Amino acid sequence: MEIILKIGADPTRWLTEGADFGEMAAELNQSGPVTVAVAGPLQGTLVLSVPRAGTVALVPPMPGEGSHPSDKPPPVQPHVPVSPQAQVPQGPALYLPTVTGAAQIPGYALPSNTDLGALQQGIITAMTDGSTLTIPLGMSVASPGGMVMLNGASLAFVVICPAAGQG
Repeated sequence: MEIILKIGADPTRWLTEGADFGEMAAELNQSGPVTVAVAGPLQGTLVLSVPRAGTVALVPPMPGEGSHPSDKPPPVQPHVPVSPQAQVPQGPALYLPTVTGAAQIPGYALPSNTDLGALQQGIITAMTDGSTLTIPLGMSVASPGGMVMLNGASLAFVVICPAAGQG
Protein backbone atom coordinates (compact mmCIF):
# COMPACT_ATOMS: atom_id res chain seq x y z
CA MET A 1 0.00 0.00 0.00
CA GLU A 2 1.22 3.49 -0.74
CA ILE A 3 1.30 5.96 2.13
CA ILE A 4 2.20 9.60 1.76
CA LEU A 5 3.95 11.44 4.57
CA LYS A 6 3.87 15.22 4.93
CA ILE A 7 6.24 16.50 7.63
CA GLY A 8 6.08 19.88 9.34
CA ALA A 9 6.42 22.96 7.12
CA ASP A 10 8.35 21.13 4.38
CA PRO A 11 6.00 20.93 1.36
CA THR A 12 7.42 17.63 0.10
CA ARG A 13 5.05 14.66 0.06
CA TRP A 14 7.12 11.55 0.77
CA LEU A 15 5.84 8.36 -0.86
CA THR A 16 6.25 5.00 0.82
CA GLU A 17 5.36 1.71 -0.85
CA GLY A 18 4.46 -1.63 0.66
CA ALA A 19 3.72 -0.10 4.07
CA ASP A 20 0.78 -0.88 6.32
CA PHE A 21 -1.10 2.25 7.42
CA GLY A 22 -1.78 1.03 10.97
CA GLU A 23 1.77 -0.25 11.51
CA MET A 24 3.28 3.00 10.25
CA ALA A 25 0.97 5.08 12.45
CA ALA A 26 2.02 2.98 15.46
CA GLU A 27 5.71 3.29 14.58
CA LEU A 28 5.43 7.07 14.26
CA ASN A 29 3.85 7.20 17.72
CA GLN A 30 7.23 6.37 19.29
CA SER A 31 9.18 9.04 21.15
CA GLY A 32 12.52 8.32 19.47
CA PRO A 33 13.70 8.64 15.88
CA VAL A 34 12.27 6.22 13.31
CA THR A 35 13.38 5.26 9.81
CA VAL A 36 11.09 4.91 6.82
CA ALA A 37 12.03 3.77 3.31
CA VAL A 38 10.79 6.37 0.82
CA ALA A 39 10.27 5.87 -2.90
CA GLY A 40 9.65 9.45 -3.99
CA PRO A 41 10.25 12.21 -4.82
CA LEU A 42 13.73 11.13 -3.68
CA GLN A 43 14.56 7.51 -3.07
CA GLY A 44 16.24 6.60 0.19
CA THR A 45 15.80 6.38 3.96
CA LEU A 46 13.87 9.03 5.84
CA VAL A 47 15.09 9.46 9.43
CA LEU A 48 12.31 11.18 11.38
CA SER A 49 12.01 12.64 14.87
CA VAL A 50 8.24 13.01 15.23
CA PRO A 51 8.37 15.20 18.38
CA ARG A 52 10.61 17.71 16.58
CA ALA A 53 8.57 17.66 13.37
CA GLY A 54 5.58 19.36 14.98
CA THR A 55 3.19 17.63 12.59
CA VAL A 56 3.31 14.47 10.52
CA ALA A 57 0.40 13.70 8.22
CA LEU A 58 -0.15 10.17 6.90
CA VAL A 59 -2.37 10.10 3.85
CA PRO A 60 -3.64 6.67 2.80
CA PRO A 61 -4.64 5.75 -0.75
CA MET A 62 -8.06 6.56 -2.10
CA PRO A 63 -10.93 4.16 -1.25
CA GLY A 64 -10.82 1.03 -3.35
CA GLU A 65 -7.04 1.17 -3.80
CA GLY A 66 -6.38 -1.29 -0.95
CA SER A 67 -5.87 -5.02 -1.31
CA HIS A 68 -9.44 -5.79 -0.14
CA PRO A 69 -12.72 -4.19 -1.24
CA SER A 70 -13.42 -3.29 2.39
CA ASP A 71 -10.11 -1.39 2.74
CA LYS A 72 -11.08 2.18 3.43
CA PRO A 73 -8.87 4.97 4.70
CA PRO A 74 -9.99 7.23 7.53
CA PRO A 75 -12.61 9.74 6.30
CA VAL A 76 -11.82 13.19 4.89
CA GLN A 77 -8.26 12.35 3.91
CA PRO A 78 -7.45 13.95 0.53
CA HIS A 79 -5.58 11.95 -2.06
CA VAL A 80 -2.25 13.67 -2.63
CA PRO A 81 -0.59 12.87 -5.94
CA VAL A 82 3.14 12.22 -5.86
CA SER A 83 5.27 11.98 -8.94
CA PRO A 84 6.02 8.31 -9.67
CA GLN A 85 9.43 9.40 -10.98
CA ALA A 86 11.71 9.27 -7.95
CA GLN A 87 14.87 11.32 -8.25
CA VAL A 88 17.99 9.26 -7.70
CA PRO A 89 21.14 11.32 -7.30
CA GLN A 90 24.27 10.28 -9.21
CA GLY A 91 26.17 10.15 -5.92
CA PRO A 92 25.00 9.80 -2.32
CA ALA A 93 23.03 12.81 -1.07
CA LEU A 94 21.39 14.21 2.03
CA TYR A 95 18.02 16.02 1.89
CA LEU A 96 17.21 18.43 4.72
CA PRO A 97 13.84 20.10 5.34
CA THR A 98 13.30 23.29 3.37
CA VAL A 99 10.38 25.60 2.65
CA THR A 100 10.69 24.91 -1.10
CA GLY A 101 10.70 21.10 -0.85
CA ALA A 102 12.60 18.39 -2.70
CA ALA A 103 11.40 19.52 -6.13
CA GLN A 104 13.50 22.69 -5.85
CA ILE A 105 16.40 21.52 -3.68
CA PRO A 106 17.15 17.81 -4.15
CA GLY A 107 19.73 17.76 -1.36
CA TYR A 108 23.41 18.08 -0.59
CA ALA A 109 25.92 15.89 -2.41
CA LEU A 110 27.94 13.64 -0.11
CA PRO A 111 31.41 12.23 -0.81
CA SER A 112 31.18 9.03 -2.86
CA ASN A 113 32.83 7.01 -0.08
CA THR A 114 30.27 8.02 2.57
CA ASP A 115 29.20 5.10 4.77
CA LEU A 116 25.42 5.66 4.63
CA GLY A 117 24.73 3.15 7.44
CA ALA A 118 27.13 4.96 9.78
CA LEU A 119 25.66 8.31 8.71
CA GLN A 120 22.14 7.07 9.47
CA GLN A 121 23.23 5.86 12.92
CA GLY A 122 25.02 9.17 13.58
CA ILE A 123 21.86 11.10 12.72
CA ILE A 124 19.73 8.86 14.95
CA THR A 125 22.20 9.36 17.80
CA ALA A 126 22.20 13.16 17.32
CA MET A 127 18.38 13.21 17.30
CA THR A 128 18.27 10.99 20.40
CA ASP A 129 20.76 12.87 22.55
CA GLY A 130 20.42 16.36 21.05
CA SER A 131 24.03 16.53 19.89
CA THR A 132 25.51 18.20 16.82
CA LEU A 133 26.71 16.15 13.87
CA THR A 134 29.08 17.56 11.25
CA ILE A 135 28.86 15.94 7.82
CA PRO A 136 31.36 16.61 5.01
CA LEU A 137 29.87 17.49 1.64
CA GLY A 138 31.08 16.14 -1.68
CA MET A 139 32.96 18.21 -4.21
CA SER A 140 31.67 18.51 -7.75
CA VAL A 141 31.50 20.92 -10.67
CA ALA A 142 28.38 22.43 -9.07
CA SER A 143 29.66 22.45 -5.48
CA PRO A 144 33.00 23.27 -3.88
CA GLY A 145 32.30 20.81 -1.05
CA GLY A 146 32.14 22.07 2.52
CA MET A 147 30.16 20.71 5.44
CA VAL A 148 26.71 20.73 6.95
CA MET A 149 26.11 20.77 10.69
CA LEU A 150 22.97 19.07 11.99
CA ASN A 151 21.59 20.09 15.39
CA GLY A 152 19.97 16.90 16.63
CA ALA A 153 18.05 18.84 19.29
CA SER A 154 15.94 20.57 16.64
CA LEU A 155 16.25 18.37 13.54
CA ALA A 156 12.84 17.08 12.38
CA PHE A 157 13.99 14.77 9.58
CA VAL A 158 16.51 14.02 6.87
CA VAL A 159 16.45 11.74 3.86
CA ILE A 160 19.62 9.80 3.10
CA CYS A 161 19.82 8.96 -0.60
CA PRO A 162 22.15 6.32 -2.01
CA ALA A 163 23.89 6.85 -5.33
CA ALA A 164 22.08 5.77 -8.47
CA GLY A 165 22.17 1.98 -8.76
CA GLN A 166 22.98 1.47 -5.07
CA GLY A 167 19.44 1.66 -3.61
